[in-house]
Amino acid sequence: MTYARMGQRSLDFSLCQYGMSRNLFRGPKKQLNKPFIACIGSTDTFGQTVPAPFPILLERQLKRPVANFGIVNAGVDAFLKDPCLLELCKNSQQTVIQIMGAQSLSNDYYAVHPRRNDRFIRAHDKLRELYPTVDFTEFHFTRHLLSHLEATDKDRFDILRKHLRRTWRRKMKLLCDALPHKPYFLWLSSREISEKENGLLEADPNFITRRDIASLTKQSAGIIQTIHKHNLKQLPRFVVLQELDQSTHDICADQLFQALK
Repeated sequence: MTYARMGQRSLDFSLCQYGMSRNLFRGPKKQLNKPFIACIGSTDTFGQTVPAPFPILLERQLKRPVANFGIVNAGVDAFLKDPCLLELCKNSQQTVIQIMGAQSLSNDYYAVHPRRNDRFIRAHDKLRELYPTVDFTEFHFTRHLLSHLEATDKDRFDILRKHLRRTWRRKMKLLCDALPHKPYFLWLSSREISEKENGLLEADPNFITRRDIASLTKQSAGIIQTIHKHNLKQLPRFVVLQELDQSTHDICADQLFQALK
């Protein structure tokens, strides 16, 4: 077992692995040989800057094991490309999937790292044709890449963004279909679900709209919304990259408890 010291709060917590999965998860490690609840998600599910992320709090309330399968900077691909983890989820009683952004997944235009989905790996021919003047060797992260592409040509970026949303819907359906039961969706954000696509400098999950989520109604047992609104005047402009605070995790656990009890 390894330990991590993350961020300015200097939080100490254990890291663990499950089965043959190559991903690292926040501990303590759960025994999965009895009924448990699986929480799938990205950085906020992992909870690297809070003492008690919502899976820990939910476990205390339900008095049942809750496995924190949150992966830092993950998109949907991190789970679709981890068959060992999906196999473990088949033994869960219920599953919660945090809604993750559409920017951090491989698609027809570019590829991301299979586990660190925020890492840009390569541009496909389709993206080079869409942006023939861009040197893609300069980019290592998806957010940096997409910010540059949006600034270069907004109309072309709109084509790419719509494709990312379609890819997100398709891959989310694949993830849901890989589970033994319909999962609950968790909208954990500092912004509300909107009819419009949000920008890259707005709060995650990027590009996901109400219509995208509604398209997966048949695959979902329901949606829980936990929204924590920051006072933007008192925070730096990169607030979108900050994680949600402990009080938001407390509220999230309470809302999940009401749905899952």
